[in-house]
This record gives sequence, structure tokens and C-alpha cells, in this order.
Amino acid sequence: MSENSKFWVSREGQNYGPYSLGELKTYVEQGHFSEEDSACEANERANWKSVGDFTKEKKRTAKLDESDFYKGSAHTTNEKQVRTSNSSPLNAYLRAALPDEYPVGDVPLSLKMGDAQRKEILFQQGKLLEMAEAQLPTAPCSAFLAALKHDQLFEAFDISSTVFHELQDKEYFSKVEAVSRRLLSNSDPSLDEETKQNLRRLVAIQVYFSDILACQTVVVNALTQGIKAFEPPMTETGCRGCLSIIGVSILIILVSKMTDFEAEGFAYLVLLVGGIIWGMKMSPAWEKVKAFNKLRNKYYLHANRFETDLGWDSRSGASDLVQAAEFLKSLQSERVLLEDRYIEPHL
Repeated sequence: MSENSKFWVSREGQNYGPYSLGELKTYVEQGHFSEEDSACEANERANWKSVGDFTKEKKRTAKLDESDFYKGSAHTTNEKQVRTSNSSPLNAYLRAALPDEYPVGDVPLSLKMGDAQRKEILFQQGKLLEMAEAQLPTAPCSAFLAALKHDQLFEAFDISSTVFHELQDKEYFSKVEAVSRRLLSNSDPSLDEETKQNLRRLVAIQVYFSDILACQTVVVNALTQGIKAFEPPMTETGCRGCLSIIGVSILIILVSKMTDFEAEGFAYLVLLVGGIIWGMKMSPAWEKVKAFNKLRNKYYLHANRFETDLGWDSRSGASDLVQAAEFLKSLQSERVLLEDRYIEPHL
């Protein structure tokens, strides 16, 4: 079934269609069809199935066959049955930025993930680490990297044995963790300290890559608007003009009280006209300050997340956005360089 497939639907002896998959899902959601109605692809009129067979989302990883998944309480997997003929999922995992590029087709990584999502990620990690272990003799760098990313992934998204409720799932979690520890310990002797340090830095860049890109976008937008630095902050408020108008108006009112000169109306007029003129004058300045502060806050929101692990002073970068843009671009180049250097292309 391709994304461009068309479908016929049979309901109460009447055929409808053909519809695209998106249209079919919409009609099911609206109640025009049920998942129990019959349907077939337009080019396979003899192969009728239920509508639900086409519209229901299938839990599977983008590039791993369904047989590659551990099914939790449904069955156990044989540790020795590791498929290595098609190892492209391992390569995708090793090169993936976390969480945006993590290779699970229909399971977005989120701090609010439910049990089913965490279970799906656990099952995929089990298969990926098994693949890495099978490649350990010839690709120790990839094995070491796979274990490092596994630890970061589970730590960042709070995946531990306590989030699983079925005994068999807890046991499988322990098995996956054991494979991860084994990968680290068995690959460590084959790698020198510089290599291990570079691999740790690669993982750090991959973990914070979405923040790096977001930070770069902010910096580029700022430079486009003529903002060269976020430090010192912009604090244009225009209070002096406002206070001057109020002060003059109060003075007019006091003079009118002390004399027979009726000037209260004139004072209110000064307040009104002065306020309008001041507002028109200060509105662009306020908008400029507002835009500046919005960009500045977004910059620090993302930069503060990775400055410690990647050895960067975000405040220093904020003082020179041209330098900051160059550094952020260099991180992207460094990621590509390290991935090409340490991740074996044949995996």
C-alpha cells in the first residue's frame, strides 16, 4: 500500500469510492463508514479486507520489519536470533539527532509519552543494541556510540523499569540494559581516549541538535534585523517623556488653583494631546524593544541548555552574534565530520 493508493468501500451492498487513504480516515472519523465495513485497494478489487486494516495506525518502526520487534508479554525473543543482513536501522540510529531524528516512524519522543510509546522505544532499542553487539568485533566505535546514545535516550525521557507494569516487560528492560553495559565494557579496550572523548562529544551534539538549530535561527533573525548583540539588553521605555507631560499638567492645575485662572480643562487637554503624541512617538520604540527581548529570551532558552556540555559561554556569544552564528554553524559541521569519521558506512 502506497501513499497514493485509492480504496473502494462496500457498505450494505453498495460500493463507494475510490478514496485516498486520508479521505477514508476522515469518513471513518465522521461516522460515514465504520472500521468493520469492507474495503479494497482500487487495483486489487479481489482482495477485500476490513476498513480498519487500512486506516488503523500500525505500531512499527520505520525501517524494521514487524518481526524485528519484541512483543512484550506476547512472546520472548531469542538473544542469538539477530538479523544483520539489513542493518540500515542501526546506521540511522547512530546518525540520528535526539529526539527529532530518532528512527521510530510513528512514536514521537516526548516528556509526556505514555506507557505504549515507552514500550515501543524499549523494543526498538533492544533490536538496535543487538545489531550493534553483532557488529562489535569489526565496528567498536559504533558499538560504543550505540550504548552512549541509549543511556542518554533513556535518561532524557525517563524510561526505567518502574514505568513498565508487566513482569515480562521489566525483564526485557533489564536485558536491554545489560546489552548496553556489555557494549560499553567490551568496546572500551579497543578505543583510545581521544576517540571516546570525540564520541561523547558527538552524542552531546546530537542530543542538543534541535536546540543548536533553534538558537542559530534566532541569531540569524537577529542579524537580519540589524541586531548585532543581545548584551547589554535593550531597555528603552520612554518614561521621561511621559513624566514630563504629567508634570506640566499637574503644574498647570496647581497654578489654576492658586489663581483665578481657570486652566483645569487646559491641563486635561495637555494630558490628552501629549499622551497621544507620546504614544505615537514611543510605539515603534516599544515594538522594537519587544521584538528584541523576544529574540533574546529565545536565544538564552536554547543556548543555556547546551552551553555546559558543549563548552560554550552563551553570554559571550550574546555579546557578538556574528561570532555566535559561526560557532553554531561549526557545531553542525563538526557533527557531520564526527559521524563520517566514526560510524562505519556499511552498517
